[in-house]
Amino acid sequence: SAAEAEAICYEVTKSYYNALLTYEELKFALADTVRAYEVYQLAVQRFTQYQIKEVEKNQAAFDLLNIRFQYQKLEATLENAYLQLLYTIGLPTTTSITLTTELSALTIPKAAAVDSMLVKQRSDYKKAEVETQLNQQQLQSERAKLLPELSLNAFVGTNQFTQTFNLTESNSWFGNSFVNLNASIPLSIFYQQNKRIQQAKNRVEKSQLSLKEIKQSFEYETRLASNQLKTAVDDYLNQQEGLKLARQLYDDRLNRYKEGQALSSDVKTAFAQVQQAEYRTLKALYNIVIYQLELDRLTGFKRNNN
Repeated sequence: SAAEAEAICYEVTKSYYNALLTYEELKFALADTVRAYEVYQLAVQRFTQYQIKEVEKNQAAFDLLNIRFQYQKLEATLENAYLQLLYTIGLPTTTSITLTTELSALTIPKAAAVDSMLVKQRSDYKKAEVETQLNQQQLQSERAKLLPELSLNAFVGTNQFTQTFNLTESNSWFGNSFVNLNASIPLSIFYQQNKRIQQAKNRVEKSQLSLKEIKQSFEYETRLASNQLKTAVDDYLNQQEGLKLARQLYDDRLNRYKEGQALSSDVKTAFAQVQQAEYRTLKALYNIVIYQLELDRLTGFKRNNN
């Protein structure tokens, strides 16, 4: 059915976006690993030059080990995301799969009002609309059964009026006729049919109310999802700027550390800020695609996303 097809489309798309998000996290983790390795190499160099203590070098080694472990965890998470996507599509889990789109390459949607007429594209609305039409036809049929029964009787004949019995006597035959039209409704049928008509009316009112509720729910849910999408877009743009500043701060702290003007703890703090900014940016981007997907689901995947 259309509803089942929409549900499958929704779940497949959601699984695909989840795999894209994990892939983006893996790319960030790789960049973090490169940064951590660079800091470790620097620490080793400064240790051999007696510029820092061994504990500082060991801390850099521990940080690198931790970042590498996070990268390996994300590799396993991405593998599970692929398996989930294959399962949702209905393909064997041994099928080779490659993502052809990057989450960061997706077009950021513009805020736009949802056309209220799109509710008619929804499968539940179409079903309620058909039920309403059928109930209205049933009501008309029940009303037609209450029409009165008509009967028509007619008679044409002649009578003879004479003092003697003589069939051939002229001017003794007179014609006569009558027509009888009768309209009637049996009392028992009248009450039974009135009951059926009222039941049919109730069904029509119920189906009409269902249509109204679907419209109201559609308007509320689409407006809510639209607002959430707009908020997610604004948040993503802000997080992008924050990530840019965090990376600039890290580069500055790393250069000062190379010149002996900053502590390794300064570099570590800046590094942690980059990781946090990366996570917040990905989270905001993921919220965008999820809220956009929710809008598509609400509108029966008929919305124009341009």
